[in-house]
Amino acid sequence: MELLTKYIQETSDTINRLPVALIQEIVEILHTARLNGQHVFIMGNGGSASTASHFACDLSKGTADPRAPRLRVVALTDNMPTFSAWANDTSYDNVFAEQLWNLVEPGDVVIGISGSGQSMNVLKAIHLAKLVGAIAIGITGFNGGELAKIAHVPLVVQNHTMEQIEDVHMMLCHLITTRLRAMTDALPLPADLAIDLFPTAQEEIYKALADIPRRLARALPATMSTVALLDGYGETLVVRGGHYLHNEGGPRDFIGRQFRTVNVPAHAKVLAQQQPTIFRQDELSISLPRKELEVTLDEDIQSGAIIPLLIADKPVGVVSIGEIRSWGRTPFNRRKLIESWRIANSALKQLDIGCASDNGEPDTDPTVL
Repeated sequence: MELLTKYIQETSDTINRLPVALIQEIVEILHTARLNGQHVFIMGNGGSASTASHFACDLSKGTADPRAPRLRVVALTDNMPTFSAWANDTSYDNVFAEQLWNLVEPGDVVIGISGSGQSMNVLKAIHLAKLVGAIAIGITGFNGGELAKIAHVPLVVQNHTMEQIEDVHMMLCHLITTRLRAMTDALPLPADLAIDLFPTAQEEIYKALADIPRRLARALPATMSTVALLDGYGETLVVRGGHYLHNEGGPRDFIGRQFRTVNVPAHAKVLAQQQPTIFRQDELSISLPRKELEVTLDEDIQSGAIIPLLIADKPVGVVSIGEIRSWGRTPFNRRKLIESWRIANSALKQLDIGCASDNGEPDTDPTVL
């Protein structure tokens, strides 16, 4: 019992001695790298290798937010074929530096994690990073070792027990990730074409658009529906509203999700042709969660539709509708498509803007993806 209490106390004391200003400096470096599209490379051995992989996961996923670019993170510990090839054919000292040589550019960030600060493969990679003009960060323990001497930003965990050092290293990864995520909360969401094109108050536009999925899910009925708007550059769709038929409140975790139009060809086609389309389950757009839709539909059954939103004859976004799963296998036919088109158009009419032809129907027969 005494050993447990001592371990907890020593770890707690170590955390209390951490240099908060230096941690914030690392956060700022990573935030700048994100905004500038630079890469972040992370490495370590043994327990530090596990920390490097975990940190890369947290940074790449845990900081994703529509308000800022995503961090471009690579854990040099994770490509084992390349890792082992350099170790086997040259030296274990080269496993990180040789990988880094292929990828690193000036302005990138290279993070070396080493409890002792003496891992030669980490030190060689840090030297290379500095040579090409990357920012070198060292996260270490004990007295810092050589890593603390050569890194641009050395963060030393002042402790002489490796297990406790690694505990604090993991806590630092979570702390930095949390702080980075909080920094995006203060940033504005990307401007939308809908906002740019129409003088109506932003809140009124969002309210009218967010109401479309609820109307569609209830009227058709459909399992779910989402509305996504193009950003001000017309290259990225940002989900602005959604409704699940079986959940009145509707999960909100997909609100704010972004999709490059080049990655969603169905949506890109609808936006380019300014006409709605019906799709089959096997051609499902990635903006509709597959788990919410019937995945065993026959090939001739259409399971949903994508409808363009037009303001002043300009495409500004799309509405996606998923067919019901448990209430039968009725196709998403032209009648439902026209009804969906009318509902979407009606919501925009509240703002004195239109998204369809005068009669509220598609100009041509819908295509089938």
